[in-house]
Amino acid sequence: MRQADNPQEKNEAEINERPAFLFLVLELILHTIFYLTKLLSRVLSPRALNLIFAAIGSLFFYARPGMRRRLEAKISDALPEITDGSEVARIGRSACGALFRPMLDGLLFSKYADRIMSNLRVEGMQNLDMADAAGKGVILTGCHHGPYPIRLPIMVRLGKSYTPIAYHPSTSKVPRYVITMFSWGQTLGCDPDIPVFWTGKDTAQRVRERLARGKRTYIAIDVPGDRIVELFGRPAALADGTARFALSTGAAIVPFSIIREGDVLEHKLTIFEPISYEPSGDKENDLTDITQQLAWAGERIIKEAPEQWMSWFGLWQWWEEAG
Repeated sequence: MRQADNPQEKNEAEINERPAFLFLVLELILHTIFYLTKLLSRVLSPRALNLIFAAIGSLFFYARPGMRRRLEAKISDALPEITDGSEVARIGRSACGALFRPMLDGLLFSKYADRIMSNLRVEGMQNLDMADAAGKGVILTGCHHGPYPIRLPIMVRLGKSYTPIAYHPSTSKVPRYVITMFSWGQTLGCDPDIPVFWTGKDTAQRVRERLARGKRTYIAIDVPGDRIVELFGRPAALADGTARFALSTGAAIVPFSIIREGDVLEHKLTIFEPISYEPSGDKENDLTDITQQLAWAGERIIKEAPEQWMSWFGLWQWWEEAG
């Protein structure tokens, strides 16, 4: 018979197992909220559902005082122009709700797509048309901001579909939930040719081939990496994949955003001017320059509605990783 584990081994095992158990619980909670919201969306109005998710965000915000103080400190550090403590708290509450709102955005779109499209305000579509006309492909880019799960189905309905690059579910702490959301999200609208590029060993080549055919892809700005640039006034470590694809293909880089505004079913789509870049022969300098322009574009998007950015929780890590 095997001897009982010694106390040190037992403690180490418990420490290693605890995070996995917590993420299983989180995954269960997320799935429960999703399917419950899907059920409630059949009987409750969009405004009622919006109030419920605002309450969930507030509960998350106030239930953890330590997290709340850290979050408010991040917001104040990044946006020093906001000196009103109540406004900082409002942004923090809404940012907590932004962690859960994506599933509501998708569910509302599945039921009210026609109303959402008829209410949609679009600015700057000529910028994307200009980038498309160059014929070298387009890298659309933005942040985890606003109702980002419905950006793709909205663009599909506008005749501007694209293929997003996304981390493979196996890299997530909640892989089953990620698969559920992506599979369901594709039913709302996706590029019929290639719905998504999961990150993997052949992803880069497939993306380059896609861009060479004059197609569009999407890469998020607010993703951690190794390229040091300035973000909200401090050095931050961000991914430079967009810059690498642009330099190797000549594709246009076009930032865009969709924010919630006014009524629950009202949104504004803004397509900004393409980011300007010209290879200098110094690849490292070019990568930093393009990634810096992306960081500034991200700031512009976030500042338009800072309460709709869900990545406030990662900002300090990106600052700290930059040293």
